[in-house]
Formats: sequence, C-alpha cells, structure tokens
Amino acid sequence: MLDSKFTQQQMVVNKFADPSIDYNMTVRDYIVRAFASAPITITLPAIAASAGRTYSISAGLASDVNTVTITNRSDSDSWSDIVFTSTGSHTLFYSDGLKWHNISNIIVLTGNITGTEDEAGVINTTITDKAVIYAKIQDVAIDSILGQTGIAGTVIEIPCTAAGRAILDDVDNVAQRVTLGLVIGTDVEAYDATLESLAGLGTAADKFAYTTGIDTWIEGAITAAGRAILDDIDNTAQRVTLGLVIGTNVQAYDATLASLADLGTVADVMTYTTGIDTWAETAITTAGRALLDDADNVAQLATLGLTATAAEINNVADVSTRMQSLIASGAITPGIQSVELDNITTVIAATIADASTHQGLFIVKDTSASGTLAHTLTLTIGTFDGTATIATFNAPNDAITVYFDSVGNGTVLALTGTAALT
Repeated sequence: MLDSKFTQQQMVVNKFADPSIDYNMTVRDYIVRAFASAPITITLPAIAASAGRTYSISAGLASDVNTVTITNRSDSDSWSDIVFTSTGSHTLFYSDGLKWHNISNIIVLTGNITGTEDEAGVINTTITDKAVIYAKIQDVAIDSILGQTGIAGTVIEIPCTAAGRAILDDVDNVAQRVTLGLVIGTDVEAYDATLESLAGLGTAADKFAYTTGIDTWIEGAITAAGRAILDDIDNTAQRVTLGLVIGTNVQAYDATLASLADLGTVADVMTYTTGIDTWAETAITTAGRALLDDADNVAQLATLGLTATAAEINNVADVSTRMQSLIASGAITPGIQSVELDNITTVIAATIADASTHQGLFIVKDTSASGTLAHTLTLTIGTFDGTATIATFNAPNDAITVYFDSVGNGTVLALTGTAALT
C-alpha cells in the first residue's frame, strides 16, 4: 500500500504560487510563498480532497502590520489560525482527510534522550537520570549560571557573582531592597508626580521649567539676558542690569502722565483737564483743528470763509435791536439778525423774502417751552448752504446759525439739537 501511495505521489505535478493578495489554495498548490504588502489571508484547500497530501506555506514578505494569516475552510477538526508576522516564517501542513496537522516542529531525540511512539501516534520521551546535570552543569565555571541566547536550544554560561545570587534568592522586592541597602525616602526618592513630570522634560540648553497645572511641568526658553535679570537681588539691581535710570532713561511717575496714559487715544479726539492731574477726551474734527492752528482771529475768519472783520461781526452780533419773536406764522422783517419761534400748540411757518436783506450772522431758535411742533423758516430768495431753503425746528432749543453774504448765499456755522435743512 505504501508503495502504491508513493507511486501516486510521484505522479502528482507540483504547483507553486506566490500570492500578494488573499488567496484560496487548490489541492495542487503544494508550495505557497506569500508576499504581504498589506494584511492577506491564505486559505488551505478542502480538507477531504487534500487527504494524504502535504503543503508548504512560507512568508516571502511579512511584518507586524502586513501579516499573513493561514486559515482553513471551516472543515478541519481543532483548527486555529496561524499568523506570520515576519519575513521567512514557514510551516508544513498535512491532511488526513479530517484534520490539518502542523508538522513543522520535528522532534529529534539524541544522546541520553529516548522516545517511543504509541498506537495513537503520541511520542513519549525519556531523559536518562542525571544526563542533563552531568552533561550541562557539571563543567560550568565558578560564579556562573546557565542561560539561553536568542537561538533556541543554545545554552551559555552567564556570570553571576555572590551579590547577584543574593538578589536572586530574595523572596520579594522588599527583601531585594534590603539586600541592595535601599530605603525608599532615605536612600532613593519616593515616587512623586511633580518629579515624574520634571523627569519627562528634555532639559536642552537655555531652558527653564514652569507649571501648567498641578504636578505638570513644561519647558520655556531662557537666554543669558533673562538669567541676568533673575539673579538680581531686587528691582534696583534689575534696573541696573537693564540700564534704566528713572528720570534719565525712563520717565518718572507723574499723576498727569498716568491720567493721560489711561485715555483711549482713538482718532479725532483731543485732551482737556477736568481737575488737577485729571484728563479727559473730546472729539475734534479736521475743521476744528484748522481753527486751532490759526495764528490769530484774522486767520480764523479766513478759515471760516468769512470776509467780514471782527468788528463787523461784533456789530452784527449785537441783536438787541435786530431781534424778532414770532408766535404765529409770518414774514421776517428785513434787517433782523435773530429770530425766536415761540408757540407750544401751533406750528409757526416763518418766511424771508430775500436772504440778502439779513447779511451777516443770522440766528433762528425754537424758544417754545415744550412740544415737538415742526416750526419752519423758508427762504424765498437765497439758500442756507447753497441748496437748502427750508430750516425745520422740531423741539425746544433747536437752532441754526448761518452767515448770509451780500447776495443771500448762506454758510451754516452750526445746527443745534434736531434742527434740519431741506
């Protein structure tokens, strides 16, 4: 029968496969070498169809990430997947028609070790008494122990002093610390979360440690100049280090300067005092600044676009004989320079026939005690500002100040309250 099976085996044509993706083996894939550039799975052929056959599977390329997993078709008794995680891994499988057998691990019995196989195929080994003792230990050098290298089955001698053996025979770590003469908190530092955090720092050159939370430390950069500040005994020494003399290099404290320093200094504002060493801000426009930088009142009148002299303006400003008060709608008398509109129940509609008859400063004010009546002043000839001919006063104390030239063209100097031009 054995000869017959041998003859059949000789007639089978071996097939070689080198898959790099998941692969289902056929009964003729006797040699498979997998190349895993990503995790792949190799599935053995059907167990019954492979009875009496042996298959070799190896990893031409494999790693912890790109693994080769060998599995079956859920038709083998007592099956567990095998995973290759390194290049060169290899195994042999034999099918008895019911179960896959991993036959890669061959037992070799030599020397004082004997073995017998029972009817179930189990190998029973026997080691001759004292064979290992006399073969491996008898000739070991003094102060040595036996150990094993990374190569399986290779036994080497490892130096082991009396001090080393004193550690090895201790019952626990407490006894080992006693042997080593180490008392936690006396000979060695006890564990501390702060020290653990500090130990994790890189401690490169020019760094300092600071906390970011409880028991949490990180590093920051510190230069030689920074360290020169830190080692000064007080702020006087620190000023010397910085080369700062108060009153020479930096301004001495002053209450006025401190008040000014607190101001917002936004665009188009100016400062003024509200008390001793107390400053505030107020708005100032481009037009306002144009007046402030004039050398005298003549230049200021020119800035305002006024051709009259100061004396002429003062003369016009005397409105004691040039004021007219209206309590009802009506016309403004020529030559009047100041008008008061005074009615809390009836709208006053005042008119000026020709603005040129009111040349100079002209002021209109709503002097009503209360109310929101929209009193008006309408120019028949002339304008307030080149286009507007109607001034509306919506509330008490609304006012307009305008300068009319000789032809009735006005220049508005001020609109007070809710006064408006249309």
